[in-house]
Amino acid sequence: MKSEWEGLLSEMGLPTYLLESITLTTWKNFTLGHPKKSQLNNLKNEIKGILDISNDFMLIGIDYDGSFTSQVIPLDDISILRELWGSFAGRYLLILANRFNLEDKVYNCNTDDELIGQILIMNKKLLLKTPDGHELLYIEIN
Repeated sequence: MKSEWEGLLSEMGLPTYLLESITLTTWKNFTLGHPKKSQLNNLKNEIKGILDISNDFMLIGIDYDGSFTSQVIPLDDISILRELWGSFAGRYLLILANRFNLEDKVYNCNTDDELIGQILIMNKKLLLKTPDGHELLYIEIN
């Protein structure tokens, strides 16, 4: 399924050859702007499957000033995702399988979109909460 977010890919500062191998889909919709409490268990299982994880995942929130916050979330405590979802209203929130020290790996990013692109290159796939919180995008380098 194509997404209205396809234009985001061109803003990520990725090489043209790489853009041709990226899939971006709207993976989940949340009419309230966040997942309901009743959706969390299903969401946990679906995140576990799509990102191929067993115990925990990494969340990265991008702040308005371009800085970022990262936190490792145990799958058994998925409610933290809902709390942080609201904390990052109006901003992107990334869900990743891999843990890494972001400060050591991301350089020369001028925009949030470029930061997302660099993280995508390092991880090959990620889930991305849109700023309005209504959609969770799945982005993968094939």
